[in-house]
Amino acid sequence: MISPNSKPSFHTSTPAVHQIPIIVSYSRSLLPQTIHPLGISIPLPSAVAFECDQLSLRDSAGNSLVIQAKILQRWPNGSIRWFRIEWLHKNTTPCATDTLLLEILDRRTDFRNRYNHPALSVDNHSDRKFDPHNQEYLPRPFRLRLVDGSGNEWEGTPTNWKLLEEGPVFREFTCQLHFNSSTSPPCLLDFSCRLKHIPSLGTTINRLRVRNPEAATHPGGTWDLGNAGSFFIRDLSIEYDFPGSIAETQLWIQSNPNQELQQAEHDIHLFQASSGGINWQSSNHVDRSGKVPLPFCGYELRCDTATVRGDRASPRVGIASQQEQLVLCPHS
Repeated sequence: MISPNSKPSFHTSTPAVHQIPIIVSYSRSLLPQTIHPLGISIPLPSAVAFECDQLSLRDSAGNSLVIQAKILQRWPNGSIRWFRIEWLHKNTTPCATDTLLLEILDRRTDFRNRYNHPALSVDNHSDRKFDPHNQEYLPRPFRLRLVDGSGNEWEGTPTNWKLLEEGPVFREFTCQLHFNSSTSPPCLLDFSCRLKHIPSLGTTINRLRVRNPEAATHPGGTWDLGNAGSFFIRDLSIEYDFPGSIAETQLWIQSNPNQELQQAEHDIHLFQASSGGINWQSSNHVDRSGKVPLPFCGYELRCDTATVRGDRASPRVGIASQQEQLVLCPHS
């Protein structure tokens, strides 16, 4: 959790006209991780700041942090009403909270020359030019596999890449996904993806949007699952290629942040069957046939032949070779 605080917890000699302490709270289970990409949107009173190069962010030791800033809304006089900053946060205390100081400098201060601090204001134009075939510039290649209720299968590959934003912290892209199949009818769904790529961490945050353009019917004024116009998805998978044979790689999974890593030689299968709570069989979970199809409470994890169960999984799963490593986890 990230929140601005109204009272500074430490002092600085920076010639700032406005100071906003930012409190970063995180669970102790995340402390061993070194760096986290964080961001926060903050409102400002009128006439406090006009451009992003007036912004400076410092950690609790007073060190200047590299930030990527973006103006979201302006007041009628042109000053910043809302802005967003993002940075790579490194834990500097053994506590569950950390305090940063956001400083807003006077417009007359030559901010970048005095502090050598790269703050970047970016617009949101989608016509930025880049080479879509430059794999070192783009996030890691991926594809989608879609299977419907009748067993029809499609494979989707990213197309129409657009660069939305680029700065010292991340690059953000959008792409469409084009589905092909030699045996199935044309896919009726629309897929798009928004990817935030953080080159210095080798990390990409992938947000997938699935849209059914078909109009739904509402007989009797109800909105039932499976009515006319619906599309039944049996499986939707994001697939990545990893070089090398399975004998040359290591597989591991961490089902929750407070759990130990579990390794496997051949395969890992994690199935979240239901919510894991006391109401896991609630009628709110009915399917299109009006039944609750959930087989058991919680999740089941299988590493090769070993099987364990739990309530709610927040997993990280990885595959590694001597050359590279790929780690996947859900983003909350």
